[in-house]
Parts: sequence; structure tokens; C-alpha cells
Amino acid sequence: MDTNTTNNIIERQQAILSARNVKVSFSTPAGRVQAVRGIDFDLYQGETLSIVGESGSGKSVTSKSILGLLSENADIERGEIVFDGLDLLKTNEKEFVDIRGEKISMIFQDPLSSLNPIVRIGKQLCESMIIKGKQKQKTSYKELNLRLDNLQKFMAENLTVNEDKKNSLEENKTLITKFRKFIKKQYQLENAYNYSRQEIEYCIEDIDKLLISIHAGRYDHFFRDVKRIKRGAVLTFNIYLVNKKKDEVLQIVHYLLLKAREIVKGEKSELGVISQKLERLREIMQKTLLRVKPNFFAMAYFVSFSESSLPQIDTKELNEYLQGHLELDFLNNFVEKAKQAIVFSHNKTINAKKQFVSSIDDRLKQILQEGSGRKKTMTMVKDLNALVQSCIDKLSNKRDSNAYAFEKSFEHEIIHYYKSNKNNFKEQRRFDKEKAKQEKSGEDYLIRPAGLIDLGDIKDNISGIVSRLKTNFERDLDYAEKRNFDMATTYMVEHIKDLAQSVVYKVTKEMAKRRSIRLMEEVGINEAERRFNQFPFEFSGGMRQRIVIAIALSSTPQILICDEPTTALDVTIQSQILELINDLKSKRGLSVIFITHDLGVVAKMADRVAVMYAGKIVEIGKTYDIFYDPKHPYTWALLGSMPDLDTEGKLDAIPGTPPNMIYPPVGDAYAMRNKYAMKIDYEKQPPMFKVKEEHFAATWLLHPQAPKVELPQVIKDRIQRNLSKFENTENRTIDDGHTLDVDVKVMDIVQASVHSDKADSDDECMNFDRENTVSDDSFQTLSVNEFQSDEENHSEPKKESLQLQKQKDKVDSKKVVSATSIKNKPKTVHRASSIKGGTTKGASNIKSGGISSAFGQRSKKSDTKSDTKKKLK
Repeated sequence: MDTNTTNNIIERQQAILSARNVKVSFSTPAGRVQAVRGIDFDLYQGETLSIVGESGSGKSVTSKSILGLLSENADIERGEIVFDGLDLLKTNEKEFVDIRGEKISMIFQDPLSSLNPIVRIGKQLCESMIIKGKQKQKTSYKELNLRLDNLQKFMAENLTVNEDKKNSLEENKTLITKFRKFIKKQYQLENAYNYSRQEIEYCIEDIDKLLISIHAGRYDHFFRDVKRIKRGAVLTFNIYLVNKKKDEVLQIVHYLLLKAREIVKGEKSELGVISQKLERLREIMQKTLLRVKPNFFAMAYFVSFSESSLPQIDTKELNEYLQGHLELDFLNNFVEKAKQAIVFSHNKTINAKKQFVSSIDDRLKQILQEGSGRKKTMTMVKDLNALVQSCIDKLSNKRDSNAYAFEKSFEHEIIHYYKSNKNNFKEQRRFDKEKAKQEKSGEDYLIRPAGLIDLGDIKDNISGIVSRLKTNFERDLDYAEKRNFDMATTYMVEHIKDLAQSVVYKVTKEMAKRRSIRLMEEVGINEAERRFNQFPFEFSGGMRQRIVIAIALSSTPQILICDEPTTALDVTIQSQILELINDLKSKRGLSVIFITHDLGVVAKMADRVAVMYAGKIVEIGKTYDIFYDPKHPYTWALLGSMPDLDTEGKLDAIPGTPPNMIYPPVGDAYAMRNKYAMKIDYEKQPPMFKVKEEHFAATWLLHPQAPKVELPQVIKDRIQRNLSKFENTENRTIDDGHTLDVDVKVMDIVQASVHSDKADSDDECMNFDRENTVSDDSFQTLSVNEFQSDEENHSEPKKESLQLQKQKDKVDSKKVVSATSIKNKPKTVHRASSIKGGTTKGASNIKSGGISSAFGQRSKKSDTKSDTKKKLK
């Protein structure tokens, strides 16, 4: 990432998209594959978040969950992805029609999978624009009516004087009716103006192209081009645009048509005069674009309700006259009443939020109380949903996504809890029956483990939904007295005007074609007009990917998801596509989720990077944190295996393969491939430790009592080489345990030691996972087995973890280790699997070995690379 991107840190007021505790699995004949195992991340306006990891780490499943593109055997076990007031994990297909393409677009790895091979490129581009244009009209119409209905409702509720109530209600109704009428009239007038103005821009483009053809001596399509200019010039005759020069424009285009017919016959005379006429036509169009735009908002009111005709005066003076008439006759009264309604709605929701914050803890305790019964619980849930709905300010310009998504998310989790409780009982009974049958037969074969769902996790998810909403409401209460209602009223009126514009704005075929050609040129396709009518097979791989990007951007989405868009392309084209995505992001203000397995690809793309492994985010931070201050051993391994221009010798390969996610490891999933793994890594999943602001890593190496581990020398050397290339960077040797000083303009403060800035207390540990937070006192109660202090037993957990991996190729019931057990949760059935001798190994207690035993390092012999490879084999 370049220094400009680094320095321009994004203001993060509120995430545009938030994922919380998302868990997705897939049902297969062999068992349940746990693809995503509880991930959390936020995407902010205008940033690029890159998700990096090996194949099978859950990156694509995460992206497809956002757009509801998961396969039929997918099971969303828990979590929420909140966007624009919707929980995308609970959104139905009908609601996704308004989201896909319009608000969130996706670029896939293989462009041919996104294009119809027997339909021309131009038609595919235009089709998406026209369909989404119609859809936007419908949704804008609904939202406009809803906003005005809410405004009228709160105007009515704000009335307190009974004797004047009837007249006031009638007055409010008249105000809203007038507003509905003239605001639509405004955009009928303005759209006609904008249409003509757009034709002027198109006409200028056509003139430029024709002039280039004349200078180049190309006359193959001269008559066609002149006809297009003539057709466009006629459409520019708006009273506030080309109207005064109408006669001259008609004379020029008629002359051009006459000469075009002669050129078709082979008479190429007066080419100089033709060029002069074209230049004059272009000059007229250019000057027209500089004219003052009329105030159509005020004009629409005057035309709709005034009996007199518009004054024939200069546009600037006309705007002042119309604005004064609008304010005196309507707008001042309307704005005052709208402001009163906004204040009333605000105060009403603030009182509801106070009630929610004060009572939510008791309400949640009653809902989660065991033995309440489903019917009683659902009654309490409905009461809570009603309270949350009363907390939503329908006239606020800021949409609280968590509040809007609460009802569906909360109810879904409650229903999921009761269904899971019933399913766990059936699954455990089925497993026990098959186990008894196996023992009776005396045969040794693998039994499919019970597909149990952790009820404690569901409860934690329910608590998390409530906790996030409570935090939002507390923030709103703190800000309540600082709200500027004059500004809020102005924004609301502007928002209603924007909605009305979307209602009357229609995308025609001609507009779609023009925009498609412009988009093709924007994404770097030369001769776009000619290639508009070609088929996908006539394009190269890189060009097809550019077409897919153009289609994704055709509806101006807020979020662009790129799922390994450069994997199928050669290195040169990869660079061009990455630069293109960066440029489009900057021009359009997009928020981008970029998915890749290559850290080198994201170096110049991402603002933040999330490193995924085995369905979990193991490290997340700003790009320079990940590249210059990595904390997780998996991130070290990825960096160590990535070449750069100064790389000498053989790169380090990551030993082994990812674990079988049908039987996910009990502890850290990367432990079996990690030469720095400790005993605790095989027994307990690490929580997210806070390294510094916006940088977190899930590794026990960051625990205050963990042994100090040096950053690998290959990573140190690479950091030193890269930092020395910056002009304002002091070249210093990276000493163990010391921070490298770097110019703040280049990089901020860079950490050189893995052990620096560790969490000093449990408050610095982000507890994303239930039971994962470990304090000094409880840390001694994590082990399952009685580990010995001798070298032989130090590597024993490694062998057991490797047994899980071998099941991927050779099924052996003697080597199956149970999934994580669920502790201290009433009515929660523990996961189980077939183990020789009937014993089950899971997360339990370290014996008398204490903290040194939990963090005990493996023997020197088992720490060598060769020994690790042998064990993995």
C-alpha cells in the first residue's frame, strides 16, 4: 500500500457492513464441514479490506454469505451480517433482489462464469442497467411514500391543542399533498433538462470522434456518424440550453447531412469547411454547458400552484424570484412543521431508548432463563421487539442498521435455539445407538460423529445482538442534546428530493448504451463502440474480467466484493486489473472486500488485512501492521513463503496441510503445522489479543506469561530491506525486543519484536469466543492430559493432532479426537466421536504442572524442520 493511502486514514464513524460471530457449515455424507467458525469484521466507507488465506480457509464462503449465494447444503449456524438495516444472513431472496448489483456487487474468479457466452457484451451491460433502473424506481417510490407518511404521522402526533387539532390536521395534510405533487413536477422538469444536457455531452463526444476520423482520412462511417450528431443535436433543444441557437444548429446539421451524402458517393470536397462547421457546432454546445441551471424545485411549485406564467427574465434573476415566492408561500411553513415533527420523533425515541437501556438486562435474563418454555419466551421476545421498534427514529437521516435488523435477527436466534435443542437430542440418540451397535458387533469402523450445535454459543450470540444495540442506544443518548435539528430538517428535505428524482428517472436503451460504452472505456477497453457488439469469446481473459468489472459497477454499488479476480490471469494483466480496481474505488468512493490467497497482491490494494485460517480470522490489522509487525505464526509463514525482488535462496514452505474441518482441532487449528506451538495450542483456542489500536491476533504467544519467541530472521531481513527503501526512514538493525524507529509519515510506529506491546492484562484481550478468555489464575486449568516434563511427552499432543489430519486420507476410528466440549452450559449436549477405549479428549484442566506446563515448549528434537516434516508425513 502506498504512503498516500497509509496517511489518508479513513474516518470510521460507523461501519457500512458488520459481520459478527458468523458460523457456516456444510452437510456432507462424511459429516458436517465447518467452513467458517465464528468470524468478526467491519467494513468502513471508502476502505479496502483484504481477506487472505490458503484455499479452504473460508474466504469465499464468507463473501458468498454476504450476498446469499451459498449452496443448498449450507447451514448458517449462527451470527449476523448487518448492512443497511438488514441482517443479510436472514434476508430472503426477494429482498436480495434490491441488494445484489444495486448496493453490493461481486467480481468472481472466472469471468466466463459471470458472462453468457451466446449473448453480446453490449446487451449484457445494458440489460443490467435497465433492470436495475426499473428496480430502483420501484424501491425509491416506496421509500418516498413511507418517508412522507411518517412525516405526516409525526406532524399529527405533535399536535397538543384539541380545539385546533382538526384544522391543524387538515393543514398538515394539505402541506404533504402539495409537497408530493410539486416535487414530482420538479423532477419531470429537471429530468427533461438533464436529458438534453446529457445529449449535449454525447454530441460533443460524437463531434470529436468525427473530427478525428476526418483528420485521419477515414470516411467509412461518415454518413452514420453525421446522422447520429443530427439526432443528438435535435434532442438538445431545451429552453434553458440550446434554444437560442436552435436555428444555427439546424443549419449546420443540414449542411453536414448534405455533404455526408456527397462523401458517400465519393465526392470529398469542402472537407475544410466541414471541419469548421463541426468546430462551430462543438463551440455552441460547449458554451451551452456553462449556462446557469434553473432552480427547478422552486419552479415546480410556481408552475403547479401559481395562476400566472413564468417571468421571461434572465435565469439567475428567475431563480431568485422563484425561491422567494416558494419560501413565503410554502417552504417556511412546511420546514417549521417538519422540524417540530423531527423534534417530537426524536424525543419520543430517546425516551424509548432510556427504557430499553434500563430494562434490557432483566429482560434478557428472563428470556434466556432455562425452563421458561417456548411459548412464554416468544411472548417476551415480541414485547422486546415492540420496544426496539419504538426506539427507531423514522425521521432520522442516519439509519441504525442494528436497530432495523434486530427483530428478524433476534427472533431467528431464539427459534434456532429451540430447534437446535431438539436436534441435539436426536443426534445424540442416533450416535449412542450406532455406538452401541458397533460395540455389540465387535467391528472397528468410523461412526459419523453427532452433529451437535453448541446452545451456549447461540445464547452468546443472542447476548451479543442485544449488547451491540444497547451500546448504540447509549451512544445516541449521550449525543441527544447535541443534535442540530435545523440541519436535520434540511437533510431530510434533500433526501426526499433525491428519492423523488430516482422515482422519475428512467434509464432508456439509448442511455444504457451510451453509459455502457463509457463504462467499457473507463475500465480500459479500447474501441469500446466497436467491441460493444462482440461476444465474450472474442475477448481475452483480462478483457473479459474488465467487462465483468464494468457490469458490477453499472448500478453504482456501495460495496464491491472481489473474489480472487486476478487468479486466472497472467502477472502483467493482474497488475492492470489491480490498478483498475484501485482507480475505480478512488473515483467512485467504493468500499471493497478483496479476497485472495496471495499476500503480495494485497500489498498495494488493502487498507486493512484479515488473515484467515481454518474458518477463523487469526490476525487482523492495517496493512503495514500485517507486513511490518506480524504477530501470528501463520502470518509469518505466509510472509516467509512470499518472494520479493531481493529474495535470495530457497523460500520457506509451510509444512503439512490444513486440518480436516469435519473434525476441527480442539485448540489452535494451526498448531499441528506450527513449530512454535506450545501445549496449550492443542487444548484451547486462543482469543483475540489486542496488539495495538486496530491490530489483533489470536495466538497464545501474545499472552503475558508466554515464553518469548523471536520473529523469524527471514521476516526481519525483509522488513529491514523494505523500510530502508523509504527516503525518510532511518536504517537500523532490528534488535530483539526493541521497536524499529520509522518516520511517522511513512509508516507510523512499527514493532519489530513479536513480544513487544503484548497484552498486559485480561482487559486487552478481545474475547470474541466464549470460554476463550484466560486469566492468570484460570490459565492453569486448561489441559486435558497430565503432561510430563520430559522431552518425550512434550511432543505427544502433536501426535494426537496429526491423527486428525490423517483421517483426511485414511479413515481410522482409533485416531478420531472429539470436537470441543461444551462446559458449564445447562441442557447442552457435548460433542463426541469414536475413540479407542471409549475415552474422550477435550479441553479440561492442566494438572499440577501449572503455567510452565501449559506453556511448555517442545523438545529441541521436535522443533527442527526435518522432524516436523517427518511427523506430518
